[in-house]
Amino acid sequence: VLLGGAPIPPALVRRAAGAGWPVIPTYGLTEAGSGVTALPADEAGEHPGSAGRPLPGVAVRVAEPGPDGVGEIQVASPAAFAGYLGHDEATAAAFTPDRWLRTADLGRLDAAGRLFVVDRRDDLLISGGENVPPVEVEAVLEEHPAVAQAGVAGRPDATWGAVPVAGIVLRQGAADPGDEALRAWCRGRLAPSRVPAAFTRLDALPRTGSGKLRRRDLRDLLTPLVVVLHATLSTGRQLAPLVRAVAASGDLRVIAPDRLGSGERRLDPPREVDVAEHLADLEALLDGEGVGRAVLLGHSFGGVVALEAAARLPDRVVAVVVYEPPSGPLAEARVRRALARVARATVAGGATEGRPAAARAVL
Repeated sequence: VLLGGAPIPPALVRRAAGAGWPVIPTYGLTEAGSGVTALPADEAGEHPGSAGRPLPGVAVRVAEPGPDGVGEIQVASPAAFAGYLGHDEATAAAFTPDRWLRTADLGRLDAAGRLFVVDRRDDLLISGGENVPPVEVEAVLEEHPAVAQAGVAGRPDATWGAVPVAGIVLRQGAADPGDEALRAWCRGRLAPSRVPAAFTRLDALPRTGSGKLRRRDLRDLLTPLVVVLHATLSTGRQLAPLVRAVAASGDLRVIAPDRLGSGERRLDPPREVDVAEHLADLEALLDGEGVGRAVLLGHSFGGVVALEAAARLPDRVVAVVVYEPPSGPLAEARVRRALARVARATVAGGATEGRPAAARAVL
């Protein structure tokens, strides 16, 4: 049984080896012609976290290792690719000056030459200056008897820069042990900086068709970004009290961008902006924030944009809240005074000339 594609939970390898399965953990990547290392089945039970030794003709080294021996895994192999077709800069970046292939994976080698894959360099999070490999935290959580699967991502934190947070899928029929029990389980097995700050229960972890964890999607679920979309003639700045109230309600990032046709770019009279332009703006915003999916909180016409986004861009939306409030209490003082004047004019017009006059006063 060849295992590969992502770091393998040591507990699973240990169980399989103990049950007599001929398990061979492996490591490789497409650019290296696939196979790089393999661990003989008779060693899997004793070294369940290892991906084995280099295959014949292949060399592996760990570049710039830290105090824990972890650094970038680099590979030399006659099966390594020549480069990315039509992308010379990417090809140059993929190789060291002495033609070793940069994998962008992090790992360490033990005294016997066995490779231990820690994580993707892009997945590594830094908390208070300490490296936190999500895979290590996930492996510890998946050893808990109530946890079937675990995924870890970084949540921005004002004090530490980032802190690890975990999404867990409970085993069928298992009782939820509670956050404090999970935290205690991790404290007994991990350095303090690697203990998750929060645990979120999920029905399933986001994975690719081949079963790899989609870590960016997981991060979006565990550290949600809320985008507040304002009304037609208001600005994002005018919804600052709402933004503060939402941000104070939980571990959320909240932003309120100005949309086309309002704010500093308001036209007089405002031109009609096709909703496709609003959606293109929203996608560009999410890409700029490095976010795959977000929660959309739409105020008035912003709610229309949010609902259109959910319909046309479902892969970019976690959830939608449409908010059509009496907007006075949320506005700046000068806006509240203007709204009060409109209200008085509307009442007066309606009382003297009827509903058409009231409507004209509002417009």
